Amino acid sequence: MHNIFAKENLIAYLYIPLSIIYLEVLVFVMAGGIFNFGNFIAMLFVSLAAGTLFSLLSSLSKSQILNGWIALIIMELICIIFMLTFFVQDTYRNYVNIATVVNGAGGIMKEFGSTILNILSHNLPRILLFEFPVLLFLLLGIILKKIRFTKNANKKAYGYLIILFLVLEGLGIGLSVRNQNNRIKLIAEYDFNTVVRCFNIQTGLKLDLCYLLLGNPLGCDFIEQDDALLFVQNETETNGVKYGENRMDVTLPAPQTQTENARKIYDYTNSLTPSSKNQYTGLFEGKNLIFISVESMSKEMISEELTPTLYHMQQTGINFEDYYQPYFNGSTSTGEFANILGLIPAKAMESYESTKGKNLYFTIGNELMRKNYFSRAYHNGTVEFYDRYIVHPNFGYEKFIANGNGMEEGLSGDWPESDLEMMEYALPQFIGESPFSTYFMTLSGHFPYFYDLSCMVEKYGDRTKNLGASSFVDAYLCAQIDFEEAIKYLVTELEKAGLLEDTVFVLAPDHYPYGLTKNDAWATDRNYLPELFGFEPEDMMDRDHNALIIWSPVLEEMEPVRVSEPSYSVDILPTLLNLFGLEFDSRLLAGRDVLSGTKGLVIWPDYSFRTSEGTYYALTNKYVSADGTEVDPDWLREMRMLVRNKMTLSKNILEENYYDLLFGDADSK
Repeated sequence: MHNIFAKENLIAYLYIPLSIIYLEVLVFVMAGGIFNFGNFIAMLFVSLAAGTLFSLLSSLSKSQILNGWIALIIMELICIIFMLTFFVQDTYRNYVNIATVVNGAGGIMKEFGSTILNILSHNLPRILLFEFPVLLFLLLGIILKKIRFTKNANKKAYGYLIILFLVLEGLGIGLSVRNQNNRIKLIAEYDFNTVVRCFNIQTGLKLDLCYLLLGNPLGCDFIEQDDALLFVQNETETNGVKYGENRMDVTLPAPQTQTENARKIYDYTNSLTPSSKNQYTGLFEGKNLIFISVESMSKEMISEELTPTLYHMQQTGINFEDYYQPYFNGSTSTGEFANILGLIPAKAMESYESTKGKNLYFTIGNELMRKNYFSRAYHNGTVEFYDRYIVHPNFGYEKFIANGNGMEEGLSGDWPESDLEMMEYALPQFIGESPFSTYFMTLSGHFPYFYDLSCMVEKYGDRTKNLGASSFVDAYLCAQIDFEEAIKYLVTELEKAGLLEDTVFVLAPDHYPYGLTKNDAWATDRNYLPELFGFEPEDMMDRDHNALIIWSPVLEEMEPVRVSEPSYSVDILPTLLNLFGLEFDSRLLAGRDVLSGTKGLVIWPDYSFRTSEGTYYALTNKYVSADGTEVDPDWLREMRMLVRNKMTLSKNILEENYYDLLFGDADSK
């Protein structure tokens, strides 16, 4: 038997722990994070614990050579996980868990394979930094023969290593949960991106695996709220007319078909006050609907000079003065999810996947299908991406048509695929139907905005050449002009057909144009958002401040409709359901009808929130009031509970397939 703690083995057993610490520090320095001394020490302990465990695994064989190869493979896997986590963050500006990355890898490779190769070729220095522990291991272990793992060590030595691992892991966990704010972030308000930024990658990975396998009991619980401290909207009365409430008489089925979490949802939602119907209820009843999620839309792209059609719609439609499209840690998929479902994508990109096979009773698509609307969904990207061909029929569209199952007949094949060409292909399919409900996910505004590679620059560059914009911003604006032309085409053709007066347009962003941020992965040399915005966004609230357009000619005949309270993507669905006069229960959605008079609340994935009174930053546990006054701590506590409850509701409704429990006997389509 060999002594596992012999002097010649020490370098081997210190190498993996020190390499993990190096990788954690490397990601923190390159990506940025929130430094906290206690959490940093906790990272050291969990890194040493993980390294001890992996070193033990590299000592089980009777062969020193085999043990060395096992250690090398472990090291390479660790480097790949850290590198993959970093590059996804560098590209999408948020940390995404490994399961989500793996699930989306196939579609990403097919849609953006050539771009990914470009990323790899432009990032060799950073790749080498992540591979440094492996390269050094090869140099020391194989070439210089300075690293030797023991063989056939005695059982007592293994016992010491296991004890050391448990002690180090316990110290790391103890330091991580040393105060209430840390415990809230790690358990009750768990978010992978938040945990990595505040703690470390290892803690995020371990918690993600733990919650995946065992669940997170606290993440399913609702917290009792004190309505006296929160904003509760009573029944609206205008000119002596009481409009009633958006509520339904819903009951759970027989107890034997219920689950504990379903009962929790039922009890919580029945404790809420429904939103009020109002003077705008049914304004769009019976009208056609064109609902569009717009790739990388920003309010700054809308101008009377460059996009006159969009500008006219924004000015004469419902005026959203303080609208946000929070970046829900999942790119377009979470943007679509929030726009369509009226729920918060509380599980990032996994939220989109979790809609498969679920009863999505309240989507505007399903509601209008029950009213016998003609229904289609379109996309000018590939049909398989995000499995939209599975998801969109469940959103309430009888057929989903994209590049690969018909849309290619109308597309030129240039990058990025044209929104105008998509509309020209799709319009003849529904313009003769009455009434119709259509959904579009656009693509022309997609990054990367390489000036010499975007076909949009060639098509529309003459319209932007006098703006003096950088090449990246110019390419972005050219791509959005194609969307302007697509909307102009729809408006013109519908007017010719005499259908414009009976058609409603909803144009909602999927996320801010993150392709304009400094991003070595996409060869973006600096942050171009300040150039586009005209100011330097100070935080994610500034970054995500955006535009929502809800327009129909009927609105031009009325007094202007203003929404001054903060609103966001999750509010779109309940607002539309009310405007179309459709039956829904406002308590079963996380958003609000913005015309009901209910106070505005905008929630970000890290549990930060904004109201007209002020903003709470969850990562730093800081509240900033809008008027500089001191916040009532009781009110802030209740608001944080309300935010947590809305997150829990959004997650549990899908996990429990709750709408199916309530409406399964009804026609969900």
